Amino acid sequence: MEDHSFFVSFPSPIEEEYNYITNSSLYKDFFIGVRKLSQRYNVSLNYVLYKENYESFEKALSLVYNHFNFKNIRLVISNLGMLSKFDHINKLAKYSDIIECIREPISLYNDYINIRFTVTGGCSFPLCILNKIISVENETFFKAIKENIGFDNFEKQFFKSKKCFNCNYNDYCQGFPSEYIKMFGKNEIKPF
Repeated sequence: MEDHSFFVSFPSPIEEEYNYITNSSLYKDFFIGVRKLSQRYNVSLNYVLYKENYESFEKALSLVYNHFNFKNIRLVISNLGMLSKFDHINKLAKYSDIIECIREPISLYNDYINIRFTVTGGCSFPLCILNKIISVENETFFKAIKENIGFDNFEKQFFKSKKCFNCNYNDYCQGFPSEYIKMFGKNEIKPF
């Protein structure tokens, strides 16, 4: 394997869904390209979870495992970004729905595929949500969060309730995006 690495967007494992999300007909090119790249290089696939694709997540893991050289693949999971102008709010899915859908597939493939989560900024999950599927106490994960603290510029775009301030990880978690709270409310906030 060579030292080069590639970062590739992975909108969906389903051809029709991929082409719809990307407004293209490039799924076959994506598939062939990642298959070839993963034979020789490290490839980070970025899977952004939202309304159009989170139910396909298990198929995404199956695709990586069965058709790509998963030993050279890192799957980076992030949430639909909500910073600056949020003009795609209609594509947002509830965190609890997403987590329920991806929990089992992650547990099935976690020993084979290098699965990571975005840890900061508008594309990450609040820690009380993420803690439902991975241990946020994992040394590497928590170290990454601590090293990437920098939420000062996000203050107006994120929401923390009184519950959040009582959470053990209040200092490290940005909270919930304000637009998300406007859309879905505060019921999912469950500090630990």
